[in-house]
Amino acid sequence: MEALLPTATASATPIPMAFIINGQGFTLETYQRELQRFSIVKESLDQNQQQEVPETYVLDKLIDQQLLVQAALSNGCTANEVLVQEDWDQWISNLPEGTTPTAWLDSKGYTEEEFKAAIATSMLESCQMAVIADNVPTEAEQIRASQILVKNRGLTDGILNQLNVGVEFATLAYQYDPLTGGDLGWFPQGYLLEPAVDEAVFALQPGEFSAVIETELGFHIVYVYEREIHPLSVDARKKLQQNALQEWLKAEREKSQIVISLPQ
Repeated sequence: MEALLPTATASATPIPMAFIINGQGFTLETYQRELQRFSIVKESLDQNQQQEVPETYVLDKLIDQQLLVQAALSNGCTANEVLVQEDWDQWISNLPEGTTPTAWLDSKGYTEEEFKAAIATSMLESCQMAVIADNVPTEAEQIRASQILVKNRGLTDGILNQLNVGVEFATLAYQYDPLTGGDLGWFPQGYLLEPAVDEAVFALQPGEFSAVIETELGFHIVYVYEREIHPLSVDARKKLQQNALQEWLKAEREKSQIVISLPQ
């Protein structure tokens, strides 16, 4: 069973390629079909993806897909016809009553052959992503911290002055967040949504507080209570696994031979 990303074969008339990665080609025709399918599902994507240029979004998606598939095959992952057929049968059995497979495929922009190839690709992608995710440890150096977050920059000078004369951070934190006292809990580096806060916090040691950190959310002052190797929460490990995937893809792109040959 071929994956969605076919390898170019010898032909009297060269087959137009969209791109070639490490010697394996992705045809222009298949790229254009994927672009058509993207237009069908675009409305279901988040706002950021909708704002991207479709050609760029689809090309990046397919390059990442090919990198994952190549690595999966090198690592012994498989997507044979038996597994693909089982998955296909499951899809068909879950169709709404009265919906034929042909009608459903047409609504998604697939032929049966294309959809089965997409199943194979998805299996290989998932296998390689699992390899990457499994390499993320279950514990890591983490910080337990809390923050004071205000919208008015003018308030921060007074807060810092009080901290500098010895007022306890928790006392002030509960003034601005009576419910949780600004508690951030335990978290590893790379977990916080605001990179500036993440960077500033991990430059601190227990008992230290940060300078004012400005983000779109407002003005933060963060205090570190503890810093040690600590078990990762399910959510924190999932975030680190997502980070690991993006770092892996970036590294693979840098070391791979990628030739993009789309018409200008």
